[in-house]
Amino acid sequence: VAGVYSGLFLDTNNLSNESAGYFSATVAANGMITGQVKAAGVSTSFATNLYVDGSAALMLKRRNRSSLVLTLQVDLSGLETITGTVSDTHNSFNAQLTAYRAAFGASHRATNYDGIYTWAMPGAPGNVPAGYSFGTANVGAAGAVRVSLFLSDGTPAIASSMLSATGQMPLYASLYGGKGSLLS
Repeated sequence: VAGVYSGLFLDTNNLSNESAGYFSATVAANGMITGQVKAAGVSTSFATNLYVDGSAALMLKRRNRSSLVLTLQVDLSGLETITGTVSDTHNSFNAQLTAYRAAFGASHRATNYDGIYTWAMPGAPGNVPAGYSFGTANVGAAGAVRVSLFLSDGTPAIASSMLSATGQMPLYASLYGGKGSLLS
């Protein structure tokens, strides 16, 4: 299960900039897990040892914000996932977390995905910002992805991550100085 994992967390019952974000971690062969949780434009790092069953629970202190409670379960059966929860100590949200292991690298190339992609994101009435936004994604041969977003209100954003075995990348971009975000 050693490797690099990335994913998203969100509370479907209380979706907000504070209750959704990005998760990344590295699991070492000795059972050590290090990583970060990013929400509302703020990254909080962590490091701990996994229990024998692949689980961990820890509190992440944040400056000028309530602490986060992070629970993790590394799948030991070969599904290459980490699941868990991210919540705050005030119990104002309980977000489900899913992360996938990066599947590509120097010895296993992402040949089916390698390239540059462009797409349009149509705006919908009542959503902000109104109008069409667009983005480009550059997928490298080793599975690294760099996404550049251009929102219709002129806001640019950049996100990066690694592809999973199914060619998926968790997309998270902090917007408006941490007061907004885009995730998919």
